[in-house]
Amino acid sequence: MRAGPDALASIDRWLGKLTGERQLAVVMGASVNGLSWVRSLGRHGVPVLLIDGEPLIGRYSRYATSVQIARDAGETEAVLEFLNGVRERLDAPALLFSTSDHYCSLITDNSERLESGFRFLLPKVGTMRSIVDKSVQYKIAQDAGIDIPLTFFPTTVGDIDKFSAQLTYPAILKPCQPDQRPAEMRNKSIKVMVANAPQELREGFARAADIGIRMMVQEIVPGDDSAIYGYWGFWDAEGVERAWVTRRKLRQCPPKFGDGCCQVTMDTPEVLELSRRLLRAFEYQGFSGVEFKLDPRDGKYRLMEINPRTEAGNQLAISAGVDFPWIGYQYLSARADGAAVDFGGPFKRGMQYVNEEGDLKAFLAMRQSGEITASAWLRSFGSSRSYALGAWDDPMPLLVMAGRIARAAARRGVGRA
Repeated sequence: MRAGPDALASIDRWLGKLTGERQLAVVMGASVNGLSWVRSLGRHGVPVLLIDGEPLIGRYSRYATSVQIARDAGETEAVLEFLNGVRERLDAPALLFSTSDHYCSLITDNSERLESGFRFLLPKVGTMRSIVDKSVQYKIAQDAGIDIPLTFFPTTVGDIDKFSAQLTYPAILKPCQPDQRPAEMRNKSIKVMVANAPQELREGFARAADIGIRMMVQEIVPGDDSAIYGYWGFWDAEGVERAWVTRRKLRQCPPKFGDGCCQVTMDTPEVLELSRRLLRAFEYQGFSGVEFKLDPRDGKYRLMEINPRTEAGNQLAISAGVDFPWIGYQYLSARADGAAVDFGGPFKRGMQYVNEEGDLKAFLAMRQSGEITASAWLRSFGSSRSYALGAWDDPMPLLVMAGRIARAAARRGVGRA
């Protein structure tokens, strides 16, 4: 449903039907990441209200009541007004969680207006802004002794000419702040622009500058997607690490610059140590995702990014025994009533995660480029697997995905006829 008086009336009726002692959880962001949250919390008997500006896959879960609030110029006030309406209908504060950079920033920027009616744990405002702005994030990382790819932050087209000679092409161009991607990137789920020559770099930078978006230029670290390693963690309000998982990507969608559509948990001690050092430098609290790429030129792990939240592959951590949504819910509840929190034990190594739709697309793209065969793709799946969409107790997200693929195939068939 869309936000407004009618939505609040429906929420009123829904809240009136709720039973049990669990506090309401409000999850911001209905992506695959958000889907993992509503399923985890819903299976623990938590009532979940899911908010996003787009009709993403999480809204089809039976474990959440979904509300759509458009991402336009009035979004922030619309979100705050809606949340205030929800708060007024509750006897106790709701627990508020974000599954995207966009909503992390919205919550932290408006924390004073939200903290009276909601409990949440996110990095502090200064930390959040430092992470979201890659130029600041990378500066802090370098000061902490973390290696980064060769990266430039040009302010004029003239700067591009100065930097371009130091780059090996292709190189990438992307926004300093991910939430500011140009429409040509957002509409195709593209995170970066690839420039094969200095002229393409200049043209891409000029287009972004015309609409006021700060861009960064970066080398492409050699190696395929399986050279990408990561850390997920939960750090409490005192900056103490309470739970963590390390993992490796096997494939991304789209290949090279997308989300991890096939990943596996594994021990990576150096990634663990680097991630902890980096997060301490930020005086971190809350959920985090840190990603590195192993550079074959010198054997060093180079920082790709920090995310101030759980990531698209969050179901992998849950299936491996570190249920970040439930940990966060318990922790915020316990801060009020002093109850014990189960932070989970050591994660299961060798657990594999597959995003069914994303990995199919990645396979088709890689097969077309000659990077993988059908038999090699099938052999890549381990015996211990978790899935992003498929769940016997919550079938609609997978069915929606299957319908989407069928319609796309039908359109391609009509186009060839």
